[in-house]
Amino acid sequence: MKRALSLLLSCMMLFPVLAGCSGGADASSPAAQESEAAAPAESNLSEASAESTAEPAGDALSGTLTFWTSMNEADQDDPGLLWWQETLKTFQDSNPGLKLEISNTPDGNQYLTKITTEIAAGNTPDVFRTWLTGRLEPFVTAGRVAPLNDFLEARPELKDTISPTALSFSTFGDSYYAIPMQKSGEVVFYNKKLFADNGLEVPKSYDEFMSACATLKGAGVNPVVCGNLDVWPGAVPYMMLFNRLHGNDLYEEVIVGKVAKFDDPAYADTGVKLQEMVNAGVFNDNINALKYDEAQVKFYTGEAGMVFDGLWAMTKFVEMMGEDCGFFNFPMVEGGKGSDNDYIVNYDEGFAISSTCGNLPAAEAFMEYIFSIDRQTKLAESGKLVASVNLPVDYSKMPSIMAEISAAIDNASYGFNAYDNPLGSNMGTEFNLAVQRVLSGEDHTTVFENLNKLAQAEWG
Repeated sequence: MKRALSLLLSCMMLFPVLAGCSGGADASSPAAQESEAAAPAESNLSEASAESTAEPAGDALSGTLTFWTSMNEADQDDPGLLWWQETLKTFQDSNPGLKLEISNTPDGNQYLTKITTEIAAGNTPDVFRTWLTGRLEPFVTAGRVAPLNDFLEARPELKDTISPTALSFSTFGDSYYAIPMQKSGEVVFYNKKLFADNGLEVPKSYDEFMSACATLKGAGVNPVVCGNLDVWPGAVPYMMLFNRLHGNDLYEEVIVGKVAKFDDPAYADTGVKLQEMVNAGVFNDNINALKYDEAQVKFYTGEAGMVFDGLWAMTKFVEMMGEDCGFFNFPMVEGGKGSDNDYIVNYDEGFAISSTCGNLPAAEAFMEYIFSIDRQTKLAESGKLVASVNLPVDYSKMPSIMAEISAAIDNASYGFNAYDNPLGSNMGTEFNLAVQRVLSGEDHTTVFENLNKLAQAEWG
């Protein structure tokens, strides 16, 4: 990037799922309480077939290795799931003396609460999937996570494929504590066919965006679908609006620096603009009652012209829409201080080793294998935006939109993280809830004054 980013299942052997937790999903997802019944009795990851020429790093590994993760096994066509199935099988098959115990919590919302609760209680797995920045920091502060500096220094070939920018999202002090697997962010996806049928082009300004929404609405098409029952999706347009209106100084001071200034008029003003969009019929009427995945379906089946979503959704959209799926970054607002080349950027799906790991050789071998050049290249060629660099990726195997989005992110003039990540689990959730209240019509000034009181209580 031109500017450094701000601070930034069961395997094939059908091992039982542990009572503990597993890794997270998208970076923006808030926590939700999980019942024990929500976790499956055993993982469908055992159903994969695998062919891989790579040899796992482990040599005569033995004992037990616990691994907590989170992935949705309901979509057996998901390339990320298929990649994990293959990866776990080849690692287990190459290390028959090792008992790999995997706990998979399919829902990432449920996982965030569970991983936070369990690690706080000292129940840390050997290797686990984690969020980064403000959500990883409490685990590091509590001494639950092992630094990975020596691990990478001892493996120069592996270190050469790990992006320093990505590692900055898991760096505290002089040490990094997790390796991100996914390069991510949030953009506006749009239906090219619906735009063409209605004589629309990608909007270059906020006024053009609102005009396009009015045209779609007049044609009987929902302009933008948003499933904010999950709380975080509604925060995406808010964050984009905030940047375009007010630039990045307050983001740096409040969101990254944790200075309690949510009562600054900029936050309420952005709420006014967001309510303006609601009142103009930009979003679906039931925005706070619709689920995130339901909103995705409405987009890729053509019921809506646009959706604000994360890059993790791109593979599904391309699968369902083909070349009709396009994207753009939210346009400029006249008189605003931000830039339409400022992107919401994140490095996500980090993997870490417990500071109390009972089988360090196996944990390091496992980490080395999943981040190996072979495995990461295959993941990239499946259509995923990986955080790893210097890979021999055959870009002809990738959807064109993937290369376009990757280039846009890499050439962003500024990258800001989705607020709920640097804010951490508690204040991040409170911020998302504040935006949800704005979307429901509550007074924007009161909403952010109340949010500021919570920030003062937490940050001092």
